[in-house]
Amino acid sequence: MVCENGTIRYHSHLDSWVWKMRPEDPRETETYGPFDIDVFFTSQANAFLDAIEQEGSPLCTLEEGIQTLRVNLAILESVDSGNSLLKI
Repeated sequence: MVCENGTIRYHSHLDSWVWKMRPEDPRETETYGPFDIDVFFTSQANAFLDAIEQEGSPLCTLEEGIQTLRVNLAILESVDSGNSLLKI
């Protein structure tokens, strides 16, 4: 994914993220163990419920959530249209 402040790529088959902030920067890589999607969903759902009950802070701002939704919708549109150069 190419964003305003850098690029990032997830290699699911290698359980790793690769990113860089500027074109001239070297690529940075971080490897994680295999993801268990249920752990992420449960954690996010619990944080949401805590925020609603005012027992914790939201994980992101409304603006960040809206931008995340825009990115996901653009990715889906790109897949549907075959156009990999959509503006987010």
